[in-house]
Formats: sequence, C-alpha cells, structure tokens
Amino acid sequence: MLEKIKTLLLLVLIGSSLFLTYQLWYGHKPTELTVEDVYEQVDAENPRLIEDAITPYRIVVNQNDDYYLLRQDEVLFARYWRYLSDLLSTLETNYSSGEPPELEGEVLACLKCYFDPLLPTGDEMPWLTGVSGEGLDMLKIYCYEDEVWLVLNQPGAEGTKHLFLDQAESLQIKNFISYMIIDHEKTYSLLTPELANEKFGLDIDVHPSIYVPQDEVVMTSFLLNKEVLDEELLLKTFFVDYNLARVIEERDGGLLYTDGEKGLRLADYSFEYSYPRLEEGSTSATYEEALRSSINLVNYHGGWPEHLRLENIELQSRRGKFFYNAEWKMYYNGYPILTAQSTKASFNDLGLFHFSRMLFKPEDDPEFANADSSSVEKIYQVSITDWTEAVMKAIDQFDDYLMISGASIRLGKVDLGYAALGSEGLPRAVPVWIISINGETILLKADDLETIRKEDLF
Repeated sequence: MLEKIKTLLLLVLIGSSLFLTYQLWYGHKPTELTVEDVYEQVDAENPRLIEDAITPYRIVVNQNDDYYLLRQDEVLFARYWRYLSDLLSTLETNYSSGEPPELEGEVLACLKCYFDPLLPTGDEMPWLTGVSGEGLDMLKIYCYEDEVWLVLNQPGAEGTKHLFLDQAESLQIKNFISYMIIDHEKTYSLLTPELANEKFGLDIDVHPSIYVPQDEVVMTSFLLNKEVLDEELLLKTFFVDYNLARVIEERDGGLLYTDGEKGLRLADYSFEYSYPRLEEGSTSATYEEALRSSINLVNYHGGWPEHLRLENIELQSRRGKFFYNAEWKMYYNGYPILTAQSTKASFNDLGLFHFSRMLFKPEDDPEFANADSSSVEKIYQVSITDWTEAVMKAIDQFDDYLMISGASIRLGKVDLGYAALGSEGLPRAVPVWIISINGETILLKADDLETIRKEDLF
C-alpha cells in the first residue's frame, strides 16, 4: 500500500513538473498582449489621429506645362493638403471604373497627389468612406476646359475610379489651384524616357513619377542634435518591471537590458528592441488595422516628434509567417534625413518583436537666425550640382555591371535629401542626391558628387 502511495505521489510530482515547465515556456501571455494593462501605468504620448499621420509624400501641380513640386513642411503643401483632405472627406462616392472618355489622349492632370503609404479609404476612415480597397496611391485632378474630373488610382486589382464634379465644384478647384501657385517660383520637369535619351544618349527605363528641377537649387547644411528620450519611461514601455531585468554594460558604452526573453539596447544616439519568440507568430490584420497599430507603437515607444513621417508600411513574410514592417523618417524642409540606423518596427498578431529608433533634428540654436563669425560653421548654404551630372555619375558606377550583364538601365528615383555624417564627433546634415538604379540606391554629395557609403552615415 505504501509503495502505491509513493508511486502515485511521484506521478503527481512528475505531472506538475511537466505542466509548470510547459507554462513557463509556452503558457504565459506575452507582455505585448497585455499592453492595455501596462499602458495605464505609463504616461506616454497620445497616439495621433490617422488624418494627422498620413499625408502625401508629394504634391505636383501642372500649370502651363510647368510642374511645381510641393514638399512637406512647405506652406503651400500644407494648404493644398488641407483643402484636398477636406474635399475627399465630403465628396459623394458615385464612381465609375476606368478613365473618363473626355480625358483620352494627351490631356495633362493639373494636380497629382502621391501617397506612400497608401491613403486609407472606406468605412471608419476620414476619406472616401464609400470606396473599398486598401487605399489610394495617387489622386489626379484633370482640369478639362470647364470641367474637372477626379481620378483615383488604387494599386492591385482595384484599378482606377473617376468622379465628375459639378460646375460649382470645378470652378472652386480651378481657382484654388491657380491662386495658390502664383508665388511659387521653383519649376520642375517630368523625367521621361525621351528626355533621358536626349540628356544622356542612352535608352533608360524611367519610373513614371520622377520630377527634376529646372532651376538652380540651394540647400542648407547644418548640425544635428540627437533625440533625447526619457530612458526610465522607455524601459517601462518595454518591460512590465524593468528593475527585474539584467543590465549588461557593453564596451562601446551601450546598456543592454534583458529579462531572458526580450532585450532593449540603449546607445548614445539610438535604441534597439528585440523579442525573438514573438517572431513565430503571424498576422491577419488588415492594412487599416496595421496602420493604427504602427501609429500607436511609435507614439508609445518614444513619441512622434514634429517633422517625423511614416515612410512606408508593408506586409512581409519570413519562413511562411506574415508580419507588418513600418518605417519612419525625419524630414527637414521637405527632405528626408538619412541615418545609419532606420527607425522601424516589425509586429504581428502576437505583438512587437523588433523596434529600432534613431532620430536627429536640426540644432536648436538662435544664432542660426543671425549667423556671425562664431556660428558661420554651424550652418551654410550649398549649391546643388545639376541633376544630369548626378545621374551620369551614378550610371558610371554601374558601367561594369551593365556591360557584363547586358541589363537595361532602370531609373527608379532621382531626388534630394540629407545624409547625417560625422563631423568632429557631431552629426551634420549634408545635402545629397538620392538616385536609384536597377533597385540599388546611390548617395552622392549634392555639391561635389562624392559617393557616400552606408558605413559613412552617422
């Protein structure tokens, strides 16, 4: 009898041990799935509304065969988008598919809005509630004699939809466009294969939305300040109780916090978070749901500063598991600031499994307004080399590859931006040409066209 009791007790102990081991490895709920309980204990920034988080990355106005390219942070850009956003939120949605018959031929759109990420539409969205699908990648407005047509371009199978505006709405839009562009001096050309052949004597496949400046461009080079974050608040957003996490000081001065499953590395200019176990999850979230999640994530883990833009959000897969990847960039006068480490988040239905953040902003120095001899090195003007020279320099770097492979030249991007480069220990924003050829991005200093490698970035 005693032996039976011992055997039974042993079986109970073995069973409880296996159960507790299972719970330890698989049964407890990840912290990311209990964020509502944690959020209430952390005084984080309130999430942005979708209408404040999503804007066009470019607005192009065509008038008398001149193109005016409007960038974020410009006054005209803000006015145009405010007007168009209000228009899209109040329009009736009786659309037809395809292009309007009146617009066949060489009629040019008087205004185009480019969206990346997509402008969300449909129920519970601020814009075009009656339009289904994941959203818009382009809005075109055709000013045709006394009529105005709106053409909505949706990626994938949705194609295009169009809407004819009545006479009053048409007149209002045409007057608005004509009035707003009067004082805008910079003009651009649409880069077509024909123009590329004329400039370079080469057959080049050109992305259909590249605009290049016709006039001389002058940009500013300036010192950058690192983003200052509340480290204690940041730790609270990643750990239920960060005091229980182990702290490892690394050789470069970085601090690694880990609880054995997830880790947060804090460096002087950035941080990186990883929770590998959650990578085994997948996602079934829609684009709109993922968009809201991405807004919550960047607000909660460091906040959404002024001039930060959601650069893209896309559904990706790895080993048969689907997840969303979102990326943000800081902008200055409508131009992106490129850094060594991206600010991006990867998440699925289990939660956030990777997040990195590295943001710089212009040095907040009152001397910038009235530069004197002591501050002249902090900020200076840079004359930009013509786009044709920049593209030719980029093509020259591909000569050997193109000769060997026989591949055609595909020009995907020609634009300006800033690169964060080291300068006596301080990061400096340097104007650069950003050129994409055959899927490869090339950075060239905008004044002398010196090549900038990824490892050169701060």
